[in-house]
Parts: sequence; C-alpha cells; structure tokens
Amino acid sequence: MRIRLSDVARHAGVSNATASMALRAAPGIAATTVERVRKAADELGYLPDAAAQALAKSGNRAEQGAFYGTLGVLTNTDVPQSEGWAAATGASQWETVVAEVASELGYAVNPFPFPRTPAEAASLLRQLQARNIRGLLIEANSRPLPEVKFDWTSFATIMISPPPDEIPFHCISSHSTNETYTAVMRCHRRGYRRIGLVADMRRFTDWVGGFDMAALRLGLRKSALFLDMPDWDEDAFLRWFEKRRPDVVIANQDDRPLKVLAARGLSAPVDYGYCCLDLPPYDTPLSGFLQLRRVRNRLAVELLHRFLRRKEFGLPDAPLAMSIGLEWVEGATLRAEPATAG
Repeated sequence: MRIRLSDVARHAGVSNATASMALRAAPGIAATTVERVRKAADELGYLPDAAAQALAKSGNRAEQGAFYGTLGVLTNTDVPQSEGWAAATGASQWETVVAEVASELGYAVNPFPFPRTPAEAASLLRQLQARNIRGLLIEANSRPLPEVKFDWTSFATIMISPPPDEIPFHCISSHSTNETYTAVMRCHRRGYRRIGLVADMRRFTDWVGGFDMAALRLGLRKSALFLDMPDWDEDAFLRWFEKRRPDVVIANQDDRPLKVLAARGLSAPVDYGYCCLDLPPYDTPLSGFLQLRRVRNRLAVELLHRFLRRKEFGLPDAPLAMSIGLEWVEGATLRAEPATAG
C-alpha cells in the first residue's frame, strides 16, 4: 500500500502542512521537527510525489525574499461564511496545498465566497481592489456558478473543478470522463457484466459520459444500470440494488454502500464488486481511483503565478482546459483480473 504524506504526518504527530514543509526544509520549521518528520518518513518508506516535487522546484520565490501580493480564492459552496475557510473548502485540501504553494511563490492568500447577488459582486470587487488582488482561484466544486455579473477584466483567473458548462476561464480538473470509462473497462476485464453507476447525474455528467462510452463499446448498454443520487440515500440505494441486481457498483460514496449491503449479509468482492471513484485520503481497503487533488491544486497556483507575471488579465479568448491524471488503487473490493498468457 502506498505511503502518503498524511501517514508520515500522523506517524510524526504533526499536521500535513508541517510534514510537507519539514521534508522540504522550509524556513521557520524547528530542526527537531524536521528530524522527527524525516525519521518518520524513513521508517514508513515514504516516497514523495514526483509530479508535486517537479512543480515545487519551479522556483521558491519566498525564500528569495520576493513578495508579489495576495491571491484571492473564491469558493462556490453553500457553507456559511461564518464557518470559515477550512469548513468551506476542506482544510487538508487548501491549507496544506494552495496556501503552502502560494507562500513558496511569494503570495499571501485571502478567501472569499463566490458572489451570488449583484450587491455581493459589487462588494467583492471593492474588497479585491482595496487589497490590490489581481490573481483569483475559483474552487467550483463541480457546481454551476451563480449567474451574477462580475468585471473580470482586471484579474488573472483559474477555475478548479469546473462544472459541466461552457466556462470562460482557464480550468483545471481531474479527467472524470476517462475515470469512469477506465473503471468500466477494468470491471469488465474482471468478469463483471451488470455494471451499475451511482452518482449525481446532473452534477457529474462527465462521469456519466465516460460510463456510457465504455458500455457502448463493450456492448453492455442494455445492462448498464444508473442510479441518480444527488445526496446519499440509504433506502433509495438499497431499493435500486435489490431491484436491478448489479454485479458491480461504481460510485463516489466511499464505503457507505458496502455498509448498507453488509447489513443484508452481502460482502465485496464475494457477492458483488465495488469501485470507488473518489477514494478517501487515508488508508482504505476500497478499490478505485485516488483523485490527485494536491497535484491539481499545486499546478493551479503555479499557472496563476505565471499568468500574473505575464500580466494576462481578463477572460481569455481561448480558455485552456487542463486535466490531471488519477491513481488507481487495487484495493480489496473487486475480484482480481484473470492472469494473462505469456
């Protein structure tokens, strides 16, 4: 099982951010902490992410004494502003990556909720101008953005996890279409034929598209099963499963489907298979894909820095759409692929 930074941090008794900075010998980290973290990494056999390391080596401006200003992070979430940035965006995702990389490059970070009314848009513009913020990251969370007019002409902007709409910004996300396509193909090679997809069909249309393409290619379209589930509903899932009887379930519901079926005396991979499209960021027996959010968010900050240095402000004529790969984790909830000859 691959050892992750979070494992090293837990073993050393520090936060993920502290572990990351200790392994890079960043300024401000006590020598005793650096020694403890590196010892934990050696004991666990931790190997740093090569892609993240390569991006980090692009230039640590903060260590060179440069300060370029402040970046704004706009979060497209329903979490009240009073609950704070960590609650709105996930502490492990933002505090240990976006803020960390921004600091490396010589920026501070200031969070804001995405405006939902004309009054909020006007207030946000005043705040950004008052703080001389020219670079913006939008964390869309695969949700449609509120339809509110905003003057983007003075800003370099990158959107993370865009919704399935026509987006006027440069965007970076995981390759969701390829993810479900590959998941279906892997399940098919293992002998599964009644393949079910459980997801929010309107929010994750790329998942549905990839699933559908694989089913068509394999001639399984008639036995491809769908359950539209915007929010986890134990009873709805169980009714669907008992009625449709998929032999493998592909979903992003972590281990909740397994717990529901375990109460009925069913277990994976003995009675059915289970493939998780968004594995939790901790050790898990689930088979499926690990979203490389750290790499994605790091790249987003790096790219925004480059656009700012080149003074590329306003909406681009030809927006870039970048996709980050995924990591397959074999896990224990799918049966093994048959051995190939030779």
